[in-house]
Amino acid sequence: MTDHDVDERIVEWLREAAPAAASPTLTDTILRATRRSRQRRGWLVAPGGLTPWFAAAGAAAVLVIAVLWWRSSPSVSTQPSVEPSPVATESESSGPSPNDSPSPSPSFEVDVWPRAEISNPPEGGFAGAWPQDVVLGGPGLVAVGSVSPCCADVGYDDDPWSVAIWTSGDGRRWELVPELETFGKAGLRSVAADADGLMVAAGYQVLPPLEQDPLGPLSRQEARMWQSTNGIDWITVPAPTGIVMDITWSPRGWVAVGSVEEESAIFVSADLESWSTETFGPGQFQRVAAATDGTVVATGCFGFPSDPGSETVSCPYRTSTGPDEPWLPGTFEGSVRAIVAPRQGGFIAVGAARDMGATRDGAAAWDSEDGVAWQRTVYPDSAPEGFIAASVHPDGVMAAEAAVGTGDAPRIWLTHGANAAAIWTQIGELERGPKQVGSTGVTALAFRDAQYIVLGNLFEVVGQPAAWHGP
Repeated sequence: MTDHDVDERIVEWLREAAPAAASPTLTDTILRATRRSRQRRGWLVAPGGLTPWFAAAGAAAVLVIAVLWWRSSPSVSTQPSVEPSPVATESESSGPSPNDSPSPSPSFEVDVWPRAEISNPPEGGFAGAWPQDVVLGGPGLVAVGSVSPCCADVGYDDDPWSVAIWTSGDGRRWELVPELETFGKAGLRSVAADADGLMVAAGYQVLPPLEQDPLGPLSRQEARMWQSTNGIDWITVPAPTGIVMDITWSPRGWVAVGSVEEESAIFVSADLESWSTETFGPGQFQRVAAATDGTVVATGCFGFPSDPGSETVSCPYRTSTGPDEPWLPGTFEGSVRAIVAPRQGGFIAVGAARDMGATRDGAAAWDSEDGVAWQRTVYPDSAPEGFIAASVHPDGVMAAEAAVGTGDAPRIWLTHGANAAAIWTQIGELERGPKQVGSTGVTALAFRDAQYIVLGNLFEVVGQPAAWHGP
């Protein structure tokens, strides 16, 4: 039986006999992958290492059937080694429970996603502009970011400090928004949109150091916010006092997270006119996500590992299940880099963690139905840098893998369905720069019109903002 014969039989089965629950997006992805090659690229796998790829047609068919069976199954999940606590209290945390045997995640030969043109601002400097976040809005997509001086001990008088904003109608061609001088010495970290399409970008203004503190930092940052309906024209709106790292919109209004005088803080506003602030002890919240039912989860990771892969980082989180509900405490076991709320409900967080008995970190994912009790899956044989960014996909969540080593290309992974963070399928690999060296930093992901969009910075000789698009 030839590869062509295998493809035609798989096509016939998928198109005519696949379960009704099979996603068209998943079906098309599998068909494209099986036609391209029988060579396996790599898995995020359970403990025990990589499983060889069998070139026989029967093995390929089994993989296809297994994936579609899982998609059509009403409830499939790996069992944690310790039952997660249903409710967190100040004295008894509802921290995630590690899985001893995470499910393997098959990956076919995948496309190398091409880079798209994205302009560097004239003041981009040595490091180049960094797109930090992207949202569906304006002409289609709006990305925000910043340009800052390089490298250490930079001050208020150093250049450049500037905002960078790009718009795109299709995720392939990006236009740099001109004339952003009115933002002043500033930068943007996050952008979100409400149900009416109003976009709010959260960031900071750079201020001179305080004269009474000559030994202090050479500059200061204070939270600033801007709003827009088209992604091009922006006006300032009141911002909370402190530092804002991330913002989202929820049924309770706008929710931002960050810190106030080195205390982790959550800020809430119903109208963008005033903000309520609640602090939760030393640290800084860095990520926030909101579900359609009004549940909001804020998380941050404090401290630094003493050695590569060590678990000395503390990643507490706070969850509120409604506008008038208290913020329940908990702590993730591992390092959380992104958190999202899938359209099917619940939450999925991604990052890196070390499983029991492992000697280094691996990619990690946490899933929760309510944002309070979490289940963790760790892949110790994957890259220790783990996942670095995530975004909602119509069928679940997509995540980007942090690059490993000089010149390595990050890979993009997909998990289907709510509360299914244990099973990931590789769907793409990012095209590297023309010199095939340097580093590729992924900062933001999006999905629009059946296309995957990735944003980041490609650093070879100098830094350059970059965008990639998937099939």
